[in-house]
Amino acid sequence: MAAEGPSKAEEQLQGKAFTSPEEAVKALVEACRQNDTQGLLALFGPEGKDIVSSGDEVADKTQLSKFVEDYEAKHRLEQGTPGDRHTLCG
Repeated sequence: MAAEGPSKAEEQLQGKAFTSPEEAVKALVEACRQNDTQGLLALFGPEGKDIVSSGDEVADKTQLSKFVEDYEAKHRLEQGTPGDRHTLCG
């Protein structure tokens, strides 16, 4: 049986896998733009709960809007360590 990537259960534990860094950034920005907490949790996995929610919905929404604003103003992917890329915004 050929491997087809992570199973749905593995994705829920680890976060969603992408075929390219650009695809991952696009999904992140879209989830932020939609204020989609569940979508962000799907991207980061359960370990990302503290990143996704501070417990203050108003502050979280403000932070997501600021990220999208900075992203739309200027963004680029930068090579980090081998296999890692960083999104620089603003």
